[in-house]
Amino acid sequence: MQDVLALVCIVCTQGAIQRKGIGMARTILMGVCFASLAAVMAFSVLADDAAVKADALTNTVDPYNVADQKTKFTKLSGNTGELDAKTFDADRKAGGNLVMPFEKWETAAAFDKNKNSTLDWFEFDAYRQAMRKAVLAACDKNKDGKLTGDERAIALKLLAEGKLEIKPEPERPVAMPPMAGPFGGGAPAAGGGPDRNAIEQMHLDFRTRMDEINGRIATLNKRMETEKGTLSAEERQALAKAIDDAVAESDRAVEEFRKAMSTATRSKEQQARDREQAWNGLPKSLQGFLARNAGVDGDGNLDDAKREAAFAFMMDLNRANTSWTSMMNPKDATPEQQMETMKKWQPVIVNLQKDMLKRVDPDGDGTTPPEKIAPEKWRAFLEKFLNGQVRYMERFEKQVLADNGGKPNDKTRAALIQAIEADLRERVKKADANNNGILDPEEGEKFFRELMDEMLKEE
Repeated sequence: MQDVLALVCIVCTQGAIQRKGIGMARTILMGVCFASLAAVMAFSVLADDAAVKADALTNTVDPYNVADQKTKFTKLSGNTGELDAKTFDADRKAGGNLVMPFEKWETAAAFDKNKNSTLDWFEFDAYRQAMRKAVLAACDKNKDGKLTGDERAIALKLLAEGKLEIKPEPERPVAMPPMAGPFGGGAPAAGGGPDRNAIEQMHLDFRTRMDEINGRIATLNKRMETEKGTLSAEERQALAKAIDDAVAESDRAVEEFRKAMSTATRSKEQQARDREQAWNGLPKSLQGFLARNAGVDGDGNLDDAKREAAFAFMMDLNRANTSWTSMMNPKDATPEQQMETMKKWQPVIVNLQKDMLKRVDPDGDGTTPPEKIAPEKWRAFLEKFLNGQVRYMERFEKQVLADNGGKPNDKTRAALIQAIEADLRERVKKADANNNGILDPEEGEKFFRELMDEMLKEE
């Protein structure tokens, strides 16, 4: 089963995060949300986009949210994984979850590469990418890679009137360049632009990899179902872990592909601006913590290489997660039992969502959609929350550095992460009031509320 996002952060903010394209439905560090640092970067950027409100372009064009669109596509296409004209038009007429009012099947069908009268996810993604390209070419007047103000209004008008030409890139009969690794880039195209052959090959490599992983997951799930009466507890546990590992591998593949595509389709200058904007959106206390432990501490004005080192340490923190399901379920719980547990936790998730939204917007009642809360309120909340996280982590940082001569290195970074994980495990143990080895929903709600209180406590 999938790990879930750190509840105290994601359950109530996923809508706003998704506006910036962060795939939030998988794994981050349990409890204090250290892996939410990446999400917070997105929130910080979001707060700078105060003028941009959710509209028909959000998730579909600007920003184009691959995770959001893939989730909706998967739900709409059902077991076939293919979208046909009837389903496409029905979703559009119903005020669709995926298909926008201005979209036409005839336009999307031009991306049906294998001419089977349906679109799979890769074909639909190519259609979305082409739509974004056409919109930006026509409406992004200042060429900053995003739509604001009048640019969005013009884009919506042109799409509604069907005046933008959205079509596939023409085939180029050029030999595929060599690939460096599963998603490596080929030789750059003339003029420094994206190499369309390399991008096409990346799509093919990704599809091959995902087909293999999904086939493995299907086989494991089938065995879990057909042999459930004969498997021992140990065998069920091993099988469940194999499924978990395969799902995690799928998540990694999607993230690697997303990053590779972003690199391949955006200029180095655009990528540098994105990274600098993300870094500048972080509170100074967090910038200092990351830079200090990455060994590149300075006055905060880091060059690209040093900033990347700080980001790399942040990613290490993100990956240092504790399985959420292990807090909620006995070790021998079957996938079916884990699903039942998640159902029992749903009321707690709702309560925590309302609690956080009230903290973000004290004037509200906890039911305001995250994207409708003023960006400045999000910024104030997140800065306070992150400053609390930094204070928490600094307690371990001081001891770790003292034990290792005061200078950060790979050893101190690993020790810091281990110390944080150990503290979280001890907190979970103390929160297990009935000593049954797991956190029941009531225990979990109290646990997360107390963590949130601690992170938001005034200095």
